[in-house]
Amino acid sequence: MINAGEKVHVVGQANSYWLHVLDQKGNSGYISSSSQYSNYAGGGSGSSGGSAPSAGGGAKADQVVSIAQSYMGRVSYDYGTRNPSKLIFDCSAFTEFVFAKVGVDLKWGTKYQKSAGSYVSKSNLAKGDLVFFDTIGSNNGVINHVGIYMGGGKVIHDTPSVNGLQISSITSGYWSTHYVTARRVL
Repeated sequence: MINAGEKVHVVGQANSYWLHVLDQKGNSGYISSSSQYSNYAGGGSGSSGGSAPSAGGGAKADQVVSIAQSYMGRVSYDYGTRNPSKLIFDCSAFTEFVFAKVGVDLKWGTKYQKSAGSYVSKSNLAKGDLVFFDTIGSNNGVINHVGIYMGGGKVIHDTPSVNGLQISSITSGYWSTHYVTARRVL
């Protein structure tokens, strides 16, 4: 159950009567598409605000972020593991898994993903960009972790610190000081 007025992210229209949504905690569910219950404008892009798609991915970027969020609380972290049937991944296996669901073929491993697509600066990040980090010692730029940029200074990533998915800020705190680079693959 969600409260009246609670903001949700529309993943897509399930049919003419129902919208597939994620609440603010990442829980997946369905709400009536009737204007009595929702102000969703439609369009199937998965964007709940009805605004124009951001540079770099648009509807596919919204889809990537929604898919990633739909696995919150369901994925486990294990270094060097890529086991989709049991939802056990390392960071790059998770990004590979999510992007494959929208038809983007990434190789497993940050050493490959850090060269995929095209470079994008931190100031020009768009939803759906791959974001890379150096988490060993001081940040000397050696990439060993990857996540998916969600917009608003947030990244979703599969991390050992919580043994699964976490949403972190890249504008302040630990992840901002370990940020290295980003790539646009959409």
